[in-house]
Amino acid sequence: MSKKKRRRNATSPTSPSAAGEEATEIDPEEIPKELFSRSKPSTRPKHQVGNHHIVPSSRGGPEIIWNFFSWNSTAERSVKHVAWHNMFVNALPSEAIVKIQSWMSPTEKVDRSRMSDAQRKGWDAFFGPEASGSDAIAWIKEAFLPAEKKWEQWNARRLRKNPLG
Repeated sequence: MSKKKRRRNATSPTSPSAAGEEATEIDPEEIPKELFSRSKPSTRPKHQVGNHHIVPSSRGGPEIIWNFFSWNSTAERSVKHVAWHNMFVNALPSEAIVKIQSWMSPTEKVDRSRMSDAQRKGWDAFFGPEASGSDAIAWIKEAFLPAEKKWEQWNARRLRKNPLG
C-alpha cells in the first residue's frame, strides 16, 4: 500500500470550487490513459507537470506570477491541466473562447459531435459533461482572460522599449 502525500491548498478565487462547487478528490491512477495522449510527448518528467501558463511560454508568455494558474490540488492539476491542452493545445484564452463558440449550438449547448474524442474527454474532465458553452466561456473570461489582457499590455511595453524584440 503506497502512501500518498496530500496537500490542501486554499481555494483560488477564480477556481470553479470557489464559485460554490464542492471540491472533489481525484485519484490520478483512475484517469483514463487516453486523456494523456498527445501527438508529441512532453519533455517534462511527470512530477513536473506544473502550474498552467495562461499565455503559453511557446506563445511568448512570461514566467511571471500573473501568467500562472494554480489548481487546488496536485490531482486536480494533473487532470485539468492535461484536459485544457487536449481541448485547446496552446491557445490563448481568447482563442479558446472562439473554439468553444464553434462547438456551440444556438441553444448554447455544446455540440459534442464537433469535438474530437480527446476534446470531449478534456471537456468532461475540465468543465464537466453537463457544462454549457456559455458557462465555460464565463469561467475562462473570469479566470484566464485578465492575464491575457495583462500580457498584451506587458508585451506592448516590452516592444516599445526594445522594438527589435
